[in-house]
Amino acid sequence: MNNTDDQWVEQHSDLTTRWGSALAERLQRVARYSSLGLLSQADERRFQALCEELHTLSDLIDQFELVREASGESQERS
Repeated sequence: MNNTDDQWVEQHSDLTTRWGSALAERLQRVARYSSLGLLSQADERRFQALCEELHTLSDLIDQFELVREASGESQERS
């Protein structure tokens, strides 16, 4: 790869990481609001539907082994 390709990969990876972090934080915040009963009925239904979809996706990710833990993490969790 040349420098332009390396720069694109670095920028894309950084954006992906930041976007993922933002979504994870938002999901935690919405889960907290749900647990406190602060969501409207419509928002609560959408949140529960999202949770069901994420659970289904999680099962598929496990089934097809799409995510692998970074080296050392599996040992720390054991």
